[in-house]
Amino acid sequence: MILADYIFIGAAIIFGILGLTVGFGKFLGWLTSGIRGILISVLVCYLIFGFVLSLGFVQNLLDLFKEKLAASDAGFVKFLLTIRIDVIVLAIVLFGIVQIVRKIIVKILESVMEADNVVMKAINKTLGMVLAFAIFLGLMLVVGQIIYAVQGETGEIYASLQGSFFRLDELYLVNPMTSIIKL
Repeated sequence: MILADYIFIGAAIIFGILGLTVGFGKFLGWLTSGIRGILISVLVCYLIFGFVLSLGFVQNLLDLFKEKLAASDAGFVKFLLTIRIDVIVLAIVLFGIVQIVRKIIVKILESVMEADNVVMKAINKTLGMVLAFAIFLGLMLVVGQIIYAVQGETGEIYASLQGSFFRLDELYLVNPMTSIIKL
């Protein structure tokens, strides 16, 4: 084992203990509050926007909206139609709906996970540890992507990962996030 393996183990243990201590319900509440929650909602909107846009009733509503606007001869209305105000309004409405649904789901999960029950406490602590470890792995992939963008395959970091017990050198090269850079 090399130094990077020990650092990986230490960081994983720290994140695991943090998740175990805090629990899934509180950790999820913290993770989805404030700007992090808004960013999560933006990501969800980005992922589902095309699907929502292709729904028949949504298309009908957007067409009706465009027809109502097109009935006006005002120059500003023509400008709004040119910039596709219908799609912009859909994105704003979708964001609002996603925000509301996200908050409801998080509150329900927090309530269920924070129940004063021995079984739920065990599940809460275990899932908290799993969530914290998943966040650690995600952060590790993002940091790996940044380092790869700066140094590539020939940098000192990659050389220091050679021979890792956890195959961190291979993870560095096949990081799903660095494949974006190679495009």
